[in-house]
Amino acid sequence: MIRFDESEIQQEREINCLTEEITALFHKADRSLKKITSAFVGGEPSPSPADRLRLQLQKFGSEIFDVDAMEKGAEKSGRSFQFGSKATAYAMDTTEFDIRTRDIEIQRIAKSVATLATMFKEVAEMVIDQGTLIDRIDYNMEQVSAMAVHCLLDRAR
Repeated sequence: MIRFDESEIQQEREINCLTEEITALFHKADRSLKKITSAFVGGEPSPSPADRLRLQLQKFGSEIFDVDAMEKGAEKSGRSFQFGSKATAYAMDTTEFDIRTRDIEIQRIAKSVATLATMFKEVAEMVIDQGTLIDRIDYNMEQVSAMAVHCLLDRAR
């Protein structure tokens, strides 16, 4: 609101401070979103924790379960090997399914974060446009005020 006293200067300072603070917060949010989405360069995700876990499980499984030793143990124990290998295969399938599910969830979250980043940029542009519009209105009101003072002085003469 336009005022014709000293409080207008104080109000203008407050508006400028708030505008700078909001702009800084938008820039901070944008940087934070860029950090989050930096893992997704060119649309390809970097190895996710789920992928790393899957690779470690495969490596660990190949080290522990030597096929020759299993075959020798199977000959000695008969059916117990079949049960153990089926249970191991089921556990690996379940783990792999869980990993894929988490990977899909992570990709959805990454897309949501990218969308959020776009929204932040659009809101920042809207704030800048609004500030420009307010500056124009403020300038026009100052011109009206100056013209009114000039007219009053002319009328007084």
